[in-house]
Amino acid sequence: MRMHAFDSEEITGSSDDGREGERVAPAPRLTSPRRVNIRAEVVAGLSLAAVGIPISMGYASVAQMPLSTALYTMIVPAIAYGIFGSSRHLVVSADSATAAILAAGLIGLAPAASGNYVALAGLVAGMTGLALLLARIFHLGFIANFLSRTLLAGFLMGVAVSIAFQQLPKMLGIPDVSGTPLAVLWTLLQRWHEVSIPTLVVSAACIVVLLVGTRLKSLPTEFVVIVIGIAVASALGLQQWNIQTVGDIQGGLPVLLMPTVPYGAWPQLITTALSLMVVILAQSTSLARAYAAKYDEPFDAHHDLVGLGVANLASMASGSFVVNGSVTKTAIADRMGSRTKWAVVVSAGVALVVVFTLTGALSRLPAAVLAAVVLWIALGLLQTSTLRLLFRQRRDEWVISIATAAAVILFGVEFGVLSSVGLCLLNHVRHGYHPKNKLVTFGADGRLLIHGLAERHQAAPGLFVYRFQAGLYYANVEQMLDDVRELSGPDVPRCICIDFSAITDVDFTAGQVLLTMVERATALGIHIAFSHVSDEVANELRASGVAESDLIEFDAHVHALVRRYEAEAS
Repeated sequence: MRMHAFDSEEITGSSDDGREGERVAPAPRLTSPRRVNIRAEVVAGLSLAAVGIPISMGYASVAQMPLSTALYTMIVPAIAYGIFGSSRHLVVSADSATAAILAAGLIGLAPAASGNYVALAGLVAGMTGLALLLARIFHLGFIANFLSRTLLAGFLMGVAVSIAFQQLPKMLGIPDVSGTPLAVLWTLLQRWHEVSIPTLVVSAACIVVLLVGTRLKSLPTEFVVIVIGIAVASALGLQQWNIQTVGDIQGGLPVLLMPTVPYGAWPQLITTALSLMVVILAQSTSLARAYAAKYDEPFDAHHDLVGLGVANLASMASGSFVVNGSVTKTAIADRMGSRTKWAVVVSAGVALVVVFTLTGALSRLPAAVLAAVVLWIALGLLQTSTLRLLFRQRRDEWVISIATAAAVILFGVEFGVLSSVGLCLLNHVRHGYHPKNKLVTFGADGRLLIHGLAERHQAAPGLFVYRFQAGLYYANVEQMLDDVRELSGPDVPRCICIDFSAITDVDFTAGQVLLTMVERATALGIHIAFSHVSDEVANELRASGVAESDLIEFDAHVHALVRRYEAEAS
């Protein structure tokens, strides 16, 4: 039996959007009358901290934030989501995609990791939290649906490549290298003679350990690499070999500062916050929904927006940066047996101890070791299996995915997200604009048969049953007109029955073109019939006058038409 600490009785009633009888996830609680498997939650929490701390430090490096802020994301924001969020499984913390977007949004506004940079990052987290709460109030959660899996696969590939190139200079010991992946690569090629061999050896050793660790799935390899790196640096004094460390890490409570916003920077900050909101909506909602389905639990996406919004407001108030549902940490907690949010509480407690007692040890960590861990995490973002499936099944979506990755790599994550959403919408419009329309016939056993238009298969002598495969609107109605004109010759049929089963909407322009089409067909002696017209579409056809035309056999029965024309032919 699975026990849930953040649980209460499921309720049935009216949801926020008016749907009756829907299962709605109750607000989770830190206390519950149900029993909790304390041992499993503690083990999961310790494992979550062991892996989450070095990973979060890597994300702080990606966001160009002080490493201490990574620890802060694991404390107050994580617990805030646990209290206000809907999912019992989602772990909210620093994340690679949002860290990359944050860094891109703050470029040029303040020096990286400076006090004002941290303050601006907190401001963006607060703005993102408010945007998520507004999305909840105005029911804007549907925005996440515009980030398809195709887009996310390409987006994560672009983020992975960008993060990897950011870490290469640190792994090679070449200082002061930044910019786009192409700029970094060009700089490294020009400065190859500056490579620090000892730093390169340390980086290579870390990658080898991480590779070996993939075969030991129960071992928190990233944590082991971090511990070994600190121990070796402390014992051998690697700085004498010109191997740089991550530097001082501030311990204790965060220092909160009021941000100084440069003149004209508000549009950049707002755009960054909105980009973060969309990515958080897509990733966190889809991840939480997947785990709810796995355990057959209720999930309320609207309620979850409150948890995500409050978590980001808590980030602003606790000196950290924007947080998101973490794929890696959620999977770790689930694999170690956590079924409640108590594992997050244990993990937060460990992070709190580290903040107050172990930051001195963390400051001795070689920068190359942390860079190797971040590179390893970035490579884990590559969804190669998804890309292979796309290439085999939907070549057009594969192209969009690759284009998304290229946009992120060449122009940055914000432009990549916005441009790829536009590409997905254009691809969707393209399918609706030029649908693959069909002809319908019936076999001897009455089974429905589908044919291409070029085959000109008649359902009965002189009868075409034509199925339009999309909603009918101003941009694609000419396609129907062309198809009917093509079916009208060379042998003029006696009747063309238009199957409306796939048509869910007919706009004003389409209605007027339908009237013109019917008049032209009638002039050629062709009878036009409509079948399978839904009530909604029928109302739209009446409003445009199509349904009132005496030239149309409205809401015809296809089988009756087939029998009629077969009888007339015989």
